[in-house]
Amino acid sequence: MEKLWCTSTEACKALGISRATLQTLKTEGLLKPGEHYYRRGIGARGPIQWDVIACRQVLIERTRSNPASFEQFSLAEA
Repeated sequence: MEKLWCTSTEACKALGISRATLQTLKTEGLLKPGEHYYRRGIGARGPIQWDVIACRQVLIERTRSNPASFEQFSLAEA
């Protein structure tokens, strides 16, 4: 599977989510270390690199498994 590693800022922009949402997905265990992200450098405070393709797949699967939990709107309302 192809990997596209990005900074947190780049990942949020590519995924269309906020940093808070990215952090929540990580904290809730939906985004896993070594699979969806890794830390550069040594220590727990190193910058994180995100696999945008793998993260997007988690968002797709999450939506697919419970579509009613997400706000729905029509293009006419947008």
